[in-house]
Amino acid sequence: MTEHTLENSPGASSSSSSTFSSAHSSTHTGTPDYLEALKRKHRLPSSYIDAVDHWLMPVAEDIADLVNDKKQFASADQNKPHAEPAPAFVVAIQGAQGTGKSTCAEFLKHIFLHEHQLNAAVLSLDDFYLTRAERKELAQQVHPLFSTRGVPGTHDIDLALKTLRELKQFKHQVIIPRFNKAMDDRWESDRWTLVDRPVDIVLIEGWCLGLHAQTSEQLQTAVNDLEAFHDSDGIWRNHINECLADQYQALFNQFDRLLVLQAPSFQSVYQWRLEQEQKLIASRRGESSRQVTRTLTPEQLKDFVSHYERLTRHGLDTLPDQAHWCLYLNKNHQFSRRSKKLEDLQYLIFTDLDGTLLDHHTYSWRPAAKALALAHQRQVPVMLNTSKTLDEVLALRRTLENQDPFVIENGAAFFLPEILSANLMRYFGTQLQNHNPELVKLDNQRLQKIEFGIPRADILNHLKLLKDRYGWLFEGFSQWSIAELQEHTGLSQEAAKMAANRAYSEPILWQDSDAAYRSFSIEINALGLQLLKGGRFIHVQGKHTKATPLSDLVHNLAGNRQCKIVALGDNENDRAMLSVADVAVCIKSPVAKPLEFEHHTGKLIYSKEEGPAGWAEVVNKLLS
Repeated sequence: MTEHTLENSPGASSSSSSTFSSAHSSTHTGTPDYLEALKRKHRLPSSYIDAVDHWLMPVAEDIADLVNDKKQFASADQNKPHAEPAPAFVVAIQGAQGTGKSTCAEFLKHIFLHEHQLNAAVLSLDDFYLTRAERKELAQQVHPLFSTRGVPGTHDIDLALKTLRELKQFKHQVIIPRFNKAMDDRWESDRWTLVDRPVDIVLIEGWCLGLHAQTSEQLQTAVNDLEAFHDSDGIWRNHINECLADQYQALFNQFDRLLVLQAPSFQSVYQWRLEQEQKLIASRRGESSRQVTRTLTPEQLKDFVSHYERLTRHGLDTLPDQAHWCLYLNKNHQFSRRSKKLEDLQYLIFTDLDGTLLDHHTYSWRPAAKALALAHQRQVPVMLNTSKTLDEVLALRRTLENQDPFVIENGAAFFLPEILSANLMRYFGTQLQNHNPELVKLDNQRLQKIEFGIPRADILNHLKLLKDRYGWLFEGFSQWSIAELQEHTGLSQEAAKMAANRAYSEPILWQDSDAAYRSFSIEINALGLQLLKGGRFIHVQGKHTKATPLSDLVHNLAGNRQCKIVALGDNENDRAMLSVADVAVCIKSPVAKPLEFEHHTGKLIYSKEEGPAGWAEVVNKLLS
């Protein structure tokens, strides 16, 4: 058994920092000894240490902050019965072949120990390959291409889940399997790695980690000759996809964060692998022919890499947007940039929908398409903040390909994706923990749901009692059929169904006098509710507003005014959101008077154009 006894934390060390100015002993170069040792072990150039300082240290600091936050929350619960320590924090490291995942994981492990006094264990998905016998059986029963290890379906996911859960909830010793690639089989259990003390962080690296399954349309066309000639019926790639959609997602759901090492292209991946093979051949000159034959010719290598081309390309296209951190590699295998941290962002955008991003009459967002693309390119989050329902917002997010946080029903519920930069999550998440966030999965995305609103059923009960008592004339969504809702809104049948499925509010049409409305408003307020006037309807809801989810964010950004909160709206129910923003943008409306503010501490902008055209007008100027 290979022992993996974690080193004791240093008794004296400096506070965490993204530089190497620590109390650890170092060489004359100023580099800590542990980094010098790692550099020598992996035969890395000195430039790699500079890259570690510039690129990996900030990521490690982000993770360390998240781990310590999690420990604090767990510690706060220790007075509760049966309270347990916080489970180990799991970070997945994804990257195509040759991106340096294992090296990155080892460096991070030592950085955590020496700079942050946190213990980490490292897992590789490769160590969970099925045995040679199991893969032979899979190749016979499903498809011959499964004789080559690596793709989803060739791993023992049950074993990976068991190992990961044991590490997260450490009770006793944990044994990590090891795979012998030279023998193409799993090592005997006495060669496995033993972890004999609890860990704070689990780092798991693998090339397909975090990937979602592809659509049936994507699977129809072969991506290379291997698929065209050896999988013409699609059995192999469809089985891979089924495994990825099922058991592999169970594993991925265990991850707290995802770090992606992004290759510039699939061609670069192939070229890097070819260079490795050529170096290996050169190093073996003079050895026996038997040993040299273990290397691959360019043709053999192309065939080998073709097994992974589909999902490698899929990952290159999709994972940067899903990653909490993304480090981009250039063709020379050097880090060139990273996705922006919150403190690097110039703007965070919160936007109303109806009459703002969406045309008041047609609900079209097309005039804003280029401005939305520019925001995505600049990595500026565009957060939908609307009176619309969850179903409506999810449908629009799919259309816009939006993965950012969003707010529904005038601030009643806030949905914070886990697929965000760690910094953005931390700025939102720390204070919002007081609102008991619930983890939900929507559209294959894990989100923290934070509720501020009152259940709609309670609101409807109050409205019925008031109507029965005073005889006031008003109608709401709950009284209308889908056809009637279509008449009032101009929505399609499907859109009307989504609009009707409300959880925290009731939109009404007031049909009584102004005097009656004033009395109605007083009664509503006494019940702990409020009235918000929208573009078409009056919304009866709890005391929350579109500004409610922003309040903690504004507080947490108080010391970082480099990052400005931009809010865009067109109507009275946007006033609260615009009031707390650093940059308040009043979008010209075809049906409402421009909003006026007696006092606004930030910048106030009025668009010249209406609706989405006005939205694009202002956002383009801000981001240009």
